Amino acid sequence: MVGSVSSIGEYFQAWNERDVDRRRELLERSVTAEVELIHPTFGRSRGIGALSEHIASYQQAMPGNEVVLTSGIDAHNEIARYTWQVVDASGETVVAGLDVVEIAADGRLARILLFHDG
Repeated sequence: MVGSVSSIGEYFQAWNERDVDRRRELLERSVTAEVELIHPTFGRSRGIGALSEHIASYQQAMPGNEVVLTSGIDAHNEIARYTWQVVDASGETVVAGLDVVEIAADGRLARILLFHDG
């Protein structure tokens, strides 16, 4: 699961990357080409392009905020879970959540089930 740990780290970096080309590079290293994001509010999106657009929309709606990993990574059988928070510039939590991810054979994320508070 070592590859998945670095993939999750790069996935978080992508959520905080404002440069679209750099964000795409991070996503290409951390998720599969046909990655599926399942979001409780926005439904399903598939592919790196759609995921990058989803991240850009989040960044426009919540400028200056940062997504941070707030737990260790619990993993078994190509499935992992971890918690995260969106924090504002003062460090205050804006939203918190949990992701459950399916990990591809190459260690990249293939499916991301996103849960959040509120």
